[in-house]
Amino acid sequence: MQEGVQFKGGGAKEGGVGHLDITREYLKRKFREYYLKADLYIPRDFRSREWAFVFIDSFPEFVMVRHISFSSQDDLRRFVTSRVPMHAYYSTAYYSNPAADMESKGWMGADLVFDIDADHMPKRSLKAAKAEVKKLLKILIVDFGVDEDDLEVVFSGHRGYHVHVYDERFRMLGSSERREIADYMTLRGIRMADSSQMLRIVKCMEKFRLPSGRCKELISVHIDPPVTADVKRLIRLPNSIHGKTGLRVTPVPLESLEDFDPLVDAVVFGEDRVKITLRKSVKVRILNETFRLKPGKHVVPEYLAIFLMCRGVAWYGH
Repeated sequence: MQEGVQFKGGGAKEGGVGHLDITREYLKRKFREYYLKADLYIPRDFRSREWAFVFIDSFPEFVMVRHISFSSQDDLRRFVTSRVPMHAYYSTAYYSNPAADMESKGWMGADLVFDIDADHMPKRSLKAAKAEVKKLLKILIVDFGVDEDDLEVVFSGHRGYHVHVYDERFRMLGSSERREIADYMTLRGIRMADSSQMLRIVKCMEKFRLPSGRCKELISVHIDPPVTADVKRLIRLPNSIHGKTGLRVTPVPLESLEDFDPLVDAVVFGEDRVKITLRKSVKVRILNETFRLKPGKHVVPEYLAIFLMCRGVAWYGH
């Protein structure tokens, strides 16, 4: 999925502020309807997490409000349904005072997380991203001895997947130790001849008669290393809506990963017909249907309308 144009500059003058206001109000209404019915995801030890949000009221600008904490699940639900975020995040870190500024939070450890983004891979596709997730899970289970119950895979709602590791052995690791784990996954600087990763390269060379460089590409995992090394990372809240696509940030059970289709299983909005004014030509595949639309007035399914509005390529209404 390509980045869309934004509601500013010439586009804003062309469409007028009224179109932006109406589009914003429509998105806010539909997102609120979702959150009123959604099963909100509550991360482990959620009271010790920092929370951050980008609200629809600031759309199309990306203005993050952070250093927020919640003492109860009811407080979180009331907040989300009243303020209506376009993007919702929580910290991978645990803090003694999560609502304080960064210097005063009191870091108490962090989950180990991995970000696999299709844009960081040679084959820029969600299918390729899923293949990388499978490689990562195998290494975590086989090489690091992580129990499957301590692993969680989440479709990011956009270009890839997040993998959360809740194994307590990793909780107190610092950035340098986490960077070593990232290096192991990416085969950056790995020289140990008896490491499982190096043995995989040797087996690949013997089986497929490929040079070491090509086998390294096949064996390494295309993660985003800075995300793994960050001990104070903000990560998207599962079951929230990704504000750039209108798709759900979707937890994927390990046993369901093979059959999971993001452009089907993460679609949460309906098929009611919605009037939009498209600002550029688009080609979009969603719910097993490919839409090819030219600029102008259209009536499209709700899920597509919201996707295009979130991408910044359509106004609500005619």
